[in-house]
Amino acid sequence: MVKTYHYRTDGNKKLSSHFKVSEFRCSLYDEIKIDLDLIDILERLYDKLKCSKIIITSGYRTPKHDKAVGGTGNGYHTKGQAADINAYHKVNGKEERYHGSVIVCALQELGWFHGIGYISGAAVHIDTRT
Repeated sequence: MVKTYHYRTDGNKKLSSHFKVSEFRCSLYDEIKIDLDLIDILERLYDKLKCSKIIITSGYRTPKHDKAVGGTGNGYHTKGQAADINAYHKVNGKEERYHGSVIVCALQELGWFHGIGYISGAAVHIDTRT
């Protein structure tokens, strides 16, 4: 289920233990759409990989912004159904990023049958397409 939030009034609202509305914001815009199924899989991924943090590098995008970053203007990000992420964990007290392949495999092991895309290095795209 996709919900619409507003940065001014909902930006600090917690969506789950590790994520809040503002993390999915398209810079400079007040409206933020977020699919709650995305939050669920991100929390499950957080637990599975014992993450120290997951950074949303791109969440909701306006159609204009989506086109500006090379998208079609009507993809899953514009519907609040996608996030690009980097996941981190601690190794000998030092925070390190997981490689994208580790994240992709963990999502598959969790039974995520929606969209998974390896972007590069440590970056992964997740969406809730059917």
